[in-house]
Amino acid sequence: MSASTPGANPTGPSSRFWIGSLILHGLLLGLLFFAPVREFVLDRKPDTEPQIIRRGEELEEVVAVIRENAADRLRERVQLLAGGRERMAANYRIINNHLQPFQEAQSRNAALRLSVYAEDLLLSQEAVTAALRVYPETLRGEPLVDEARRRIARILRAQDEVRRGIFLLRDGEESLLALQDEAEEHQFAAGNALRLAMEGFARIERLRNESATLRERAARQAATVSAHEAAAAEAAATFAASEEALEKLRRRIADGAAIDNPDHREREARQQLDQHRRQLESAQRDLRNRGNELARTHEDLARREAEIESARQDIARRVSEALAAQTRAHRTQAGVLARLDIAPHPGPEVRP
Repeated sequence: MSASTPGANPTGPSSRFWIGSLILHGLLLGLLFFAPVREFVLDRKPDTEPQIIRRGEELEEVVAVIRENAADRLRERVQLLAGGRERMAANYRIINNHLQPFQEAQSRNAALRLSVYAEDLLLSQEAVTAALRVYPETLRGEPLVDEARRRIARILRAQDEVRRGIFLLRDGEESLLALQDEAEEHQFAAGNALRLAMEGFARIERLRNESATLRERAARQAATVSAHEAAAAEAAATFAASEEALEKLRRRIADGAAIDNPDHREREARQQLDQHRRQLESAQRDLRNRGNELARTHEDLARREAEIESARQDIARRVSEALAAQTRAHRTQAGVLARLDIAPHPGPEVRP
């Protein structure tokens, strides 16, 4: 039998572990220093910068491609523009071939239509002017002014036709349009003045109705005042009688006349006198109040009459303004028609 120690066995488990570890680490070091692995694992850098064309041939190729693409787009646009010019030329040929005769016919019709409207326009303006001139001499001017105002609405429609004729016959000549603007402004001013005059007539009508109501109220209040005057006169007479009776009683007492319970009789007479005094004061107060109400009604009535007179004067001023504006409108409009060389033609009646 032989004895042995644990450390004497070189091939034990601990020795085998260390041998295996050395072999494994040697293999890893070999892989790390092997060229392909080193290139992809240790030496490779990320591509963070874009590739740059460094050769002149490649740059020329890129420029040629860009130039060719731009040239293609420009050729497409030029072709589109050429097609548009052809279509515009075709449209102008259609206009020249078909629209021009229509325009000539339209101009002839416009001249005829304008001559008819010119007749109605000038006659209506003359009628308005004549009506406004006789207004101060008439007693009932409201119908006259209202008819003139209605004619002005017809005149304004005819002026629209004149403006249309300027565009069709004179191709919208600026000087003629400016003159027509002036005629229309004068005509509008005349119409506006007559509108204000008609508002004045409406105001007078309203004031007259209010005045009639105030007159009726004043008549009722006057009757009430008369009744209160009679009541106050009666109360004054009663008070005077009571006052005289008290004085007589006092004289009899002073003279020593035989009177049963004179103090009581005098006290009753004084009480009656005080009652009649209060009745008299109340009647006089009522009379005064009713008189004040009647005075205020008369003041309101006087104000209405003053407002009516003011409205009449305002109407006369508005009519005068309308006459001046209408005269200028007629003169300017006649100048426009003369420059258009339009002879007024009676024709059929122009419907408003």
